[in-house]
Amino acid sequence: MAGTDPIPFNPSDPEDAMSEMFRRGVTDLALDAYKVTLYRELNTQQQLECFLAGALTGVVGVCLASIKSEGADAMMEYIASCLPVARQFAESIADENGRPVLNHHDEAQASEVSDDR
Repeated sequence: MAGTDPIPFNPSDPEDAMSEMFRRGVTDLALDAYKVTLYRELNTQQQLECFLAGALTGVVGVCLASIKSEGADAMMEYIASCLPVARQFAESIADENGRPVLNHHDEAQASEVSDDR
């Protein structure tokens, strides 16, 4: 994923297909959080903070559990190098108003979430 320009999404590529599955899973988790009163009662900053804390801890935990401990620093550097490309991908997934769309299959749901803020 690290690099300057992302390669266009190819749904027939196994890595792209699995990446899309994980992306949808994360966005579904974020959308499901709005069903929880406790989450809705948080202000936007608190919502983003707890989402990032949980999602990033999960990502880092899975990555670290998948490698030998001596590779932890290299893994953290790799994760950091992926962030600019992840941003490019996220920004490329937008609705007709230019707002990021959480899931391609449900733009209406993303609009509802965005309109609440």
